[in-house]
Amino acid sequence: MSVPLTSSVPCEPIGITPPSTLTARELDLQQQRRCLAGRPGWRPPGGYLAICLAARNQHAELPEWLDYHRRLGVSHVYVMDDASQPPLGEVLAPYIEEGLVTHRYLEDYAAIQQELKDTTCHDPQAHHRQMMMYALCLRDYGARHQWMAFIDIDEFFVFTDGTDDLPALLRGFEEYGGVGVNWRFFGSSGHKKRQANTLTAYTQCYAGNEEVHRHIKSVVQPRFTARMEGPHHGAFAPGYFAVTTSGSRVEGAFAKKPTYKRLALHHYVVKSREDFEEKMARGNVMGEESRQESFWQQIESQAVKTCYGGSKAWQRMFGKEQQAEEEEEQGQGMARRRPKGGGKARS
Repeated sequence: MSVPLTSSVPCEPIGITPPSTLTARELDLQQQRRCLAGRPGWRPPGGYLAICLAARNQHAELPEWLDYHRRLGVSHVYVMDDASQPPLGEVLAPYIEEGLVTHRYLEDYAAIQQELKDTTCHDPQAHHRQMMMYALCLRDYGARHQWMAFIDIDEFFVFTDGTDDLPALLRGFEEYGGVGVNWRFFGSSGHKKRQANTLTAYTQCYAGNEEVHRHIKSVVQPRFTARMEGPHHGAFAPGYFAVTTSGSRVEGAFAKKPTYKRLALHHYVVKSREDFEEKMARGNVMGEESRQESFWQQIESQAVKTCYGGSKAWQRMFGKEQQAEEEEEQGQGMARRRPKGGGKARS
């Protein structure tokens, strides 16, 4: 567990152009991260790339999501547990033991809100629990990593160009504050019950040029990032900004147009009918109203294009292993069925 960075800089706005709500203390904390990363021979002690994940009662979904993103080169995942019942610790135990996951169970948000206000001078809205989680990730763990991604458990990074892993891609963007990755929305593909594998089961998607796909989610460099301004984008130090994977500048939570050059963020926003009903009951960590039946109908009516990118990504990553396991199981089955005395049956 890292020791949070601290600052005694006064709580006052900074005078930069364009106007910003960032405080001088937030920028001081950002500069501390930058100074630590600028030391000769510095290597990120927690690994090159981390993900900050806000989760609640998503026990069944975590293993698949973690196993997949670990294969993409993610060094560490900070699971910020929004008072799950039971806590997510049991399902996370093997990942914690191997060093992939840090689990933080969060419940007293009034105390967290006051602590963040005291340490950063920024007062997150009390109902925006996800933004408090993101602030804790950046403050407590940002100095441990070169990059930190802020995505949800129904979102999966999918390469579109055959890149080997996320670090290989991100090394080409280290001059920027962050990388914005455009959404690609997926529907239920007609599934009523929860599916064992998200990437292979859901193949019906929105057309690529839909307006909703202008939304990005962010992978930021903590040394250049003062705050996560919202669930989609960061607020960067003066002189720094985010770009898409095609290199165009991102303003806030939206790209000028969707781009899937090199990388996409598949957003499995409803999954099966069973999953969607659980999501409605679970609620939203941003304090927003739960999505209702009209949202389901909207997604289903627009997810009419067939997209196999996720299925192909899974196959590249796990297909050979699964085939080998199946062949081994079949071989063991044949051995069990083979009569004693050799391969031929006795007459």
